[in-house]
Amino acid sequence: MNAKRIVLPLVVALSVVIVADVQAGIFGRRRERIKAEVAAQLRWEMNGQIEQQVAAAKAENAAQLSAESSEQIQAEAAALKAELQAAVADMRKSAKAMLAAEAKKLQQETVAEIAKLRTDAEAKIAAQSDKLNKQFDVAVADLKKQANAKLDDVANQIKTQTDKIAGQVEAKLEPKLKASLMTALTEKSPAAPADDQPEEEKQETPAVLTNETTVKEEAPTETK
Repeated sequence: MNAKRIVLPLVVALSVVIVADVQAGIFGRRRERIKAEVAAQLRWEMNGQIEQQVAAAKAENAAQLSAESSEQIQAEAAALKAELQAAVADMRKSAKAMLAAEAKKLQQETVAEIAKLRTDAEAKIAAQSDKLNKQFDVAVADLKKQANAKLDDVANQIKTQTDKIAGQVEAKLEPKLKASLMTALTEKSPAAPADDQPEEEKQETPAVLTNETTVKEEAPTETK
């Protein structure tokens, strides 16, 4: 009976240690390693504890045991061994249940983590897409601005070139127009001696010629 009182607390303490170790374990290969280590440790510790407890009980109760028969000792040892085996079976059952619960918890956490990663990835993709769209819009606006500036520059160059050509044409045509105008005026008006014309007519004739010349000079510009 003294051996039972000593062994049972040790079994309970060992159960707590094994259960805590199982709860803190890592799954996969570590789970298999833990199972092997637990089984080996249990066998080693139980065998050692049984031997130690039996030896201690024999030493402590040597006087009392000397009076008892060997059959009673064997029965006590068998009962103690059966009790230890039942405790080991309970520990294994508890460890298996805890392993299953931990595996289920790990699976749920993995699913939640994957969902979180997917959500984060989609958010990052959406943000990057929005950023690229904005950059594209800015680039398109810049291209349009540059194109408009180039078109304005080309239009200004064309206008400058056109004005230059028009000026050159006008400069070339102006003497011919003046000559044609003077010829036409000479042919239409009767010739009069310069000395016989009154002074007022002499002064008005250049003014008339000047006005008519201006009208003729403006005609090509309107044609253009």
